[in-house]
Amino acid sequence: MRATIPVYPPGVPYVIEGMPGELNTYEGSFEVVVHLHAGDSAKPGERTLNGVLRYQACDERSCRFPSSVPVSVPVLIVDS
Repeated sequence: MRATIPVYPPGVPYVIEGMPGELNTYEGSFEVVVHLHAGDSAKPGERTLNGVLRYQACDERSCRFPSSVPVSVPVLIVDS
């Protein structure tokens, strides 16, 4: 299975005290779109795509160390 480059929504500029420039950030719920393409030999049916989501939480004074959480996404392969 191939995945396209993730497409993120526009971020919100955020300034951390003492840092030069702004960070592009997200807060609350948002959607990241990744298109998946099954290979020609893939048989139709349900599958699970497993991966890792990396993120870093910040407030107005500092950023925490980056974190990772496992994610599982159900996908359905259909005949085209």
